Amino acid sequence: MPSTVEIGREGERLARQLLERKGYQILEQNWHWHHYELDLVARQGDELVIVEVKTRGVDFLVDPEESIDQGKIRRNDGNCAKTSKKKNVSCFSAGNVL
Repeated sequence: MPSTVEIGREGERLARQLLERKGYQILEQNWHWHHYELDLVARQGDELVIVEVKTRGVDFLVDPEESIDQGKIRRNDGNCAKTSKKKNVSCFSAGNVL
């Protein structure tokens, strides 16, 4: 049985592939800033998209979207704003779950 780290890495790989197929350019993966980490930072045109990847096994009790709290969304919004200035693009952060 794969470890939670292996499951997480596989989820990030699949998320990256999905975004690339949809035309996104992946700028960063597992990007660290202070004590924060962004799973994926992608760009499509002039929009920057911050992606939080949550991978779960079939027997997990909580849906992935339920595991992202308002604090995480707020931190990602702030990181998106800071990163967009560095990359000179607009920031899109809607807390959407794919």
